[in-house]
Amino acid sequence: VATDKLEQIVKMAAGFGGSDLNAIVAEADKKEDQLKADGVVALILQAGMHKAPGAPCPEAVIALKTFRPLLPFFKDRVKGEEGQSNLLDSFRDWISGVEGRIDSVGPAVPKMMFHLYDKDIVDEEVALAWLTKHSAANESAQKAAEDAKAAYEHVVAESEDVSSKNAEAQEVAQQAVI
Repeated sequence: VATDKLEQIVKMAAGFGGSDLNAIVAEADKKEDQLKADGVVALILQAGMHKAPGAPCPEAVIALKTFRPLLPFFKDRVKGEEGQSNLLDSFRDWISGVEGRIDSVGPAVPKMMFHLYDKDIVDEEVALAWLTKHSAANESAQKAAEDAKAAYEHVVAESEDVSSKNAEAQEVAQQAVI
């Protein structure tokens, strides 16, 4: 999202009243002609996370709890690799938008990224390419992106290992029944 558009989105998000997510999404959807699809997704992210207790710099656990309910709204609106990259850019803009937020929510970022992958919102290849691209931005961003990428890959590997073990257990159970 362009800088001027991002500033507009942040101001809109701060002006959204209440914490009802459905109301936030309905209000954001009304802005689609003005903001386009990627802007609506950015607005939902900004407004939804703006409501987190402790905002603008919520603790990682709170940020993660606030982020999870946003996922179905992203799934309905994020289409294709470009949409996925735009969502990740909006995510980066939110994380880096306020001084101190990177430190406060940083530990939750890999899990947030995993949820985007696990809920089929962002493809693994898109997430890894995006993390690689942004790890070269500057030294602190590089360290944060490398840490997030490593943690993300670890969480994905654990998830795949659990899925594999579940599949093996189901196969053994089916053979036992036969």
